[in-house]
Amino acid sequence: YHAIIAEAFAANPDPPPGRKRDYLQRASFNLAVALRDHADEILRFTADLAVPFDNYADVVVMPICGPVGSGDGPFLGLSSA
Repeated sequence: YHAIIAEAFAANPDPPPGRKRDYLQRASFNLAVALRDHADEILRFTADLAVPFDNYADVVVMPICGPVGSGDGPFLGLSSA
């Protein structure tokens, strides 16, 4: 894991002075930083499968129902205007 993170940082070197990273470079660099900073939590999940993958283990997801009625939804025909 740590070797892969080191490769990610090697693939994203600091830009030359006076230049900034573009969008993709920032995204990949920020991902490498997050994976490095949260390595303990990530590796804990890989070692102990009882650890939930996210923080929403106790939340029940309710389906969102569409509008009830004629089936036209919010769009009213020209005859209704």
